[in-house]
Amino acid sequence: MATCLPGEIPDQDSLPHLDRETAIDLLMLARRQKTRPSLLEYLEEHRVDAGWHDLFKDHKQQQRLELVTMARLRSFAQSLSDSLGEPCFAVVKGPAFAQHVYPSPKFRPFTDIDVLIAPDAKKKIISALGELGFDRHEPDQKTEDHPEMQFLHREFPNLLIETHTDVVHSKRLRETFSLTFADIASAPTAPSTHLLVALAHGFVVNQYYQTGQIVDVVLAARKIVEQADEMRLEAFAAKPGHRPWMCCGLMVAGLLLKDERCMELSRALGTARWCKLFARLIERQLVPAHITGYEAQRRTRMFVRTAVMQQAGPFFSLIPGARMQLQSTRD
Repeated sequence: MATCLPGEIPDQDSLPHLDRETAIDLLMLARRQKTRPSLLEYLEEHRVDAGWHDLFKDHKQQQRLELVTMARLRSFAQSLSDSLGEPCFAVVKGPAFAQHVYPSPKFRPFTDIDVLIAPDAKKKIISALGELGFDRHEPDQKTEDHPEMQFLHREFPNLLIETHTDVVHSKRLRETFSLTFADIASAPTAPSTHLLVALAHGFVVNQYYQTGQIVDVVLAARKIVEQADEMRLEAFAAKPGHRPWMCCGLMVAGLLLKDERCMELSRALGTARWCKLFARLIERQLVPAHITGYEAQRRTRMFVRTAVMQQAGPFFSLIPGARMQLQSTRD
């Protein structure tokens, strides 16, 4: 229930009766998993019981504060675009998904602005952010060549903008999968771009650490309806090492949330033979019928780190240009 998609109402007969304590636990879980808005809307409309109004009121107040922060962040992103005057960056992840992928921005909360930048525009963007009131803030462990920079607002320290020269930060991961501004510059707001970013961030980098990351992929995949977007996906998958990650990420999302469009795209990007074998492998190890929620996410991370690298390796070797390395997916 905490993973129901925005605008989609679960079958009433399949849902258990909810008491107040269970609803509180579900809402707290959904908040951590970035799916609270859709669950809250469902509970308000279909599970209205006496004594629940104060519970909804608290969460709605938190949601209103989140929306205010989101609006401020979007305003600064627009100001950054206006001040630069040339396409040298693209807003990605949360803000882009909220605007272009979800049925309403309220369903996709975000706490910062992620900007994918061209490396040669780095100094210009730092200067522009400084003029907007943002100072660079870097943890000690980050080196100068790290692909991510963080900027906090001087007056409103809860406003954070992160710039990236690559969605994938790990040096080892970038040997098999990389997504830069040059890869999306020709169509920064196209549905295919949002799907690539969702796969790179949600699956390649985080192994679907949050349920919201799986929802990002599913909803972005459903936006792929034009042939031009399918061709862009195929062109990106043709790069060495990219196809296995894309096919696997789509297949895992499709199996976890039972989404046919994800499965269709996964099969289209791969070959019928190894997709069939790979699907069986995933179904056995990752998503048996009785596994749901946190346990399914834990198994997702284990699967990426073991089965993808080891058991699925022979299947990936059949794909021209594919390079899957036997290594940890994190530095």
